[in-house]
Amino acid sequence: MVVESYSYHPVSGLIITVRKMASPEVHHLFHRPIADHSFSTDRKTLAVAKDTSVELYGRVGNAFKLKDELKGHDKTVTSVDIAPNSGRIVTCSQGT
Repeated sequence: MVVESYSYHPVSGLIITVRKMASPEVHHLFHRPIADHSFSTDRKTLAVAKDTSVELYGRVGNAFKLKDELKGHDKTVTSVDIAPNSGRIVTCSQGT
C-alpha cells in the first residue's frame, strides 16, 4: 500500500508529493513454498496457487481465513492474478 502526503512550499509555490510505503503485513499461512499469489484491489481477498489448485482467503479482522478452493487444473498451477476492476481470477498451469 502506498501512502501519499502533500505539502505546499510557500516560497516556491510548489506542491510536493511524498510517497511512503506502508508497513508490510506478515501472515504465516503455509509451511511449504507456494507458486504465486495475488491480492484483490481492496486487499480483502488473497488468491494462492498451491499444487493443482488455487486457495482463496478472505480477510477476517487482521488475519486471512480459507474461504474457497478452485480446482480444475491437472498440473501444477504456476500463476494466479485477480483483475482489478472485475475481480475475476485467472490462472495458468504447467502443461502442453
